Amino acid sequence: MTTPSDRDESPGSHRDRGIDPPLPPAPDPLALPSPARGRYLMLVIVMLLAGAYAGQQVHHQMWAETWMTTMDRCLRGDIEGAAPGRGSPDPADIVRHGETVKRNYQRILDCTGPVERRRALSALGGAVAVLVLGAILMVLLPYRLLLRAGPLRAAPPSWTARVRAAATDMGLRRAPRVVFGSLRLREPFTAGPPGRAKIVLPPGIVALPPAQADAVIRHELAHVRAGDVSLVWLTRGVWLALPPVLLVPLTVVYGPILRGFAGRLLTGDDTVSAKLGSIGDLTLRMLPQSLISDYITRAALLLAVAAMVSLAVLRSREHEADLRAVQGRSSGPLASLLRRRPEDHHSWWRRLTAIHPTPARRLAALEHPAFVLGSPAIDAFVVSLLATMVFRDLRAMLPNGFGENLHLGGTMRVAGTAAGLVLALGWGTALWRAAAPIEGRAPSSWRATLAMCGGAFLGQVVSVWNTATTLTTIRASNTLMFAILPMAVAAAGVCSTALARRWILNRRPAPLSRPGYGAALVVNIVVFVGGFWIGGDTAVLLAQREHLGGWLKAYLVSGAFSDSEGVPAAGLAITTVLVWWWIIRERGIPRPPAREHMSQVRPPWSYATFLIVLSGSAAVSAAIIRWFVTSPAEKGVLFYAGQFDYLAPVCAGLTCLLVLLVLEGRAGLAAGITAATTATVLAATVGWLHYLAKSSDPIGAIRSLTVPALGMIILIVFTVATATAFLPALTWSHRPAARRAAIIAAPLLTATLGLAVLNSGDLLLIPPL
Repeated sequence: MTTPSDRDESPGSHRDRGIDPPLPPAPDPLALPSPARGRYLMLVIVMLLAGAYAGQQVHHQMWAETWMTTMDRCLRGDIEGAAPGRGSPDPADIVRHGETVKRNYQRILDCTGPVERRRALSALGGAVAVLVLGAILMVLLPYRLLLRAGPLRAAPPSWTARVRAAATDMGLRRAPRVVFGSLRLREPFTAGPPGRAKIVLPPGIVALPPAQADAVIRHELAHVRAGDVSLVWLTRGVWLALPPVLLVPLTVVYGPILRGFAGRLLTGDDTVSAKLGSIGDLTLRMLPQSLISDYITRAALLLAVAAMVSLAVLRSREHEADLRAVQGRSSGPLASLLRRRPEDHHSWWRRLTAIHPTPARRLAALEHPAFVLGSPAIDAFVVSLLATMVFRDLRAMLPNGFGENLHLGGTMRVAGTAAGLVLALGWGTALWRAAAPIEGRAPSSWRATLAMCGGAFLGQVVSVWNTATTLTTIRASNTLMFAILPMAVAAAGVCSTALARRWILNRRPAPLSRPGYGAALVVNIVVFVGGFWIGGDTAVLLAQREHLGGWLKAYLVSGAFSDSEGVPAAGLAITTVLVWWWIIRERGIPRPPAREHMSQVRPPWSYATFLIVLSGSAAVSAAIIRWFVTSPAEKGVLFYAGQFDYLAPVCAGLTCLLVLLVLEGRAGLAAGITAATTATVLAATVGWLHYLAKSSDPIGAIRSLTVPALGMIILIVFTVATATAFLPALTWSHRPAARRAAIIAAPLLTATLGLAVLNSGDLLLIPPL
C-alpha cells in the first residue's frame, strides 16, 4: 500500500505546483572554472577599447580634414546599375544586380581603405599603449605589495612541507613558494609576477591550531589553483594605465592654448603665442566644449564602473577560495577562524569598496554555496553591460578598409564573436554553476533576464565611443539596435539556463570530466555569440523594412537570408546533437522504491522516444502538406516556390516548440529547441528527397532547404525565449495521456500552419532584392 510520503514523491505530485520536479544529484559546481576569469577579461577589453577611442581622437585632431574629405569623395562616387523591379522572376537580373552591388561596395572599400586603415591604426595605438603600461604595472604592483609586507623571510622546512602536501591534495602540479612577512602583517595574501606567485603568511599563523592553519594555507592555494592571480594584477595595471592615455586627446586640444599662454608669460613674444592660440581656437571649434565634458564624464564613469566591478569580483574570489579550501573536508576550522574575527560595521560605502567580504558573509557562503554560486540580477546587469560595451566599441573601432570581409556585416561578426566569447566565460559559466546547487529545482531567471536587458541597453548608451551621442543622433541612426540587441542578449541567457538544467539531468554526482566541461563551454559560446549575431542582424534588417516590404518580411529576411552564411545554423545543429546525447543518457527523476508502483517508473529512454515521435509526426505532416498542396502564388515563379519549400519545415519546428512550452513551461525550452531543430531538418530532408530527381545540384538543394529553415527556427527561438523566463515550470509531459495528446495534436497543428502559409498569398513572400 502506498504511504502518504510515497504519494508526495510520486511522478504526478509536482504537476500542478508550477515548479520543476526534483533533479538528480548534480556534479560539483566548482568543477567548472570560475567566471571571474571571464569578468576580468571583459574589464580589460573594455578599458583597452577606451584607450583605442583616445587614439582615434588623436587621429581626428591631426587628420580630421583629410579623413572627412576622402570619405565624402568616396561615398559620392558614381553608383552603377539599378535594382531589378519588385517581384522580377528573372534569376539573371538578380545575379547581375548582386554583382553590381558587390563591385560598388568593393570600389568604396578600395577608395576609403587608406584613411580607414590610418584611423584604425591610430585607435590600435591607443589600445596598445594601455596594454603595455598595464603589463608593466602588472609586474611592478605585486613587488610594491611585497615590499610593504616585508622584510620577508623564508618559511621553515616544516611549513614548506605542509604547503606542498596541501598543494598536492588540491591538484596543483607545483607548490608556490611560501614566506613569512613582518610583524605588521595581519592578513595572508598571494602575490608575485606571472608564473612565480608566492604565499605571504603573517607570523601569527604559527599560534593557530593546525587545522585552522591548514585552512588558511588551503585558502591561499585556492587562489593559485584558480589561475587568475595574474589577471587580477593585469586588471589593476590596465585600470591605472588608462587615465593618462585618456588625457592625451585633451592634451592635444588644450596643448596649443597652454603653450601660447606660457610663451606670452615667459618671452612676451605675441607672434608665437598668437599662432599657437589660433591653432587652439581651431581645435576647440572642431571639438566643442560639450563634447569635451561628455568625454570626461564618460571616462570617469568607465573608471568608476571598472573599479566597482573589479572589487566585486575580488570579493567573489574570496568566497570561491573558501569553498575550494573546505572541499572534501570539514568547514569547521575555517568557520571557527572566521567567527573569531570582529564584524565590520563600517558604512555601506566602505563595504562596497572593500576587497574582502565580511566574516558574516563568508560564513553564510560556507553554509549555503548557492549564495556564492548563484546568478544574482546585479551580476547579470554588470556582465551584460560590459559585454555590450565590447560589442559596441569593437564595431565602432574596426575599419572598413581591410578588405571585403570587414564590411558592415563583417565588423558585426567580429564584434559579436568577441562579445559572445567573453559573455560565455563571464556569465554562461556562472549560469551553469548556479544550476547545480539549487537543490532539486530549476532556478527562475526572470530577474536576471530583466537585468540583462537593462545592462545591454545601457552598455550601448554609456560607452566612451558614444561620446557626443544624444537622443537625436540615436534616433537618426539605427534605433532598433538599442531595443533588439538587449532582448537577444537576454534570450541567450535564458537559453543557456534551460540548457544547463537539461545538462544536469544527465550528469552523475561524479566529478565533471574534461569532455563534459568542453561541451558546456561549446554550448555557451554558440548561444551567446549567436545572440549578438542574431540581434545585430535583425536590428539592421528591420531598419530597412521599407525596402523589404514591411516588418514581417524584414523579420523573415533576417532569419532566413541574413549574411551569416549558415554559421548560426551549424551552431544550432551542434547544440542539438549535444542535447540529444544528454537526453538519451538522462538518468531520470528519482522515484519512490515502492514495488507495486514500479510499472509507473518511466525508463530513461522514454522521454527521448516521445521527442522523436513528436518531431517525426510534425515533420511528416509538413512534408505531406508541401507535396500535395500548391500555393497559387508560386505557380510559374520558381523563386517563390523555393520560399514555400523552407517555410513548410519551419511550421513543423514551430509546432514542436509550442507544444513543449505548453507541456513543460520554461522547463521545456531546451527540449523544445531540440525537437524543433529535429523536426525542421527531417521535414527539409523529406522535401529534398521529393525534389531530388529534379535537382542537378543535390548538395546545393539540401542547403537551400535546410539553412534558411534553421535560420528561421533560431530567430523564432530567440524571439520567444525571453518570454519563457516568466513562465512557470510545468510537468505535464510526464503524464502518458498528455504525451499522447501532444503527438496527436502536433501533426494537426503543423498542417494548419502549413495550409495557412501556403494560402497566405504574397504576405510572407520576399521579392527579389
